[in-house]
Amino acid sequence: MCYLDSGHNQVRITGVSEVLSDKALLQQIWETNALLRQYLGTPDNPDLIIYKIVSNRVRYMREWALEYYELPVE
Repeated sequence: MCYLDSGHNQVRITGVSEVLSDKALLQQIWETNALLRQYLGTPDNPDLIIYKIVSNRVRYMREWALEYYELPVE
């Protein structure tokens, strides 16, 4: 995944994704996210897929620096 802010600074996260299947956690996410409820209707909607990313590498680059800095993954 790559995140870019309005100043074009980047954070790149590399890792392994897995589909979240913990019903209690899915319900908690559902209850605290009005946008999901508005567009998906019910938590049983098959279009609702939540991914968990287990990161193994994080890099940061300031706008146009062309050099990434490794950040510790804890």
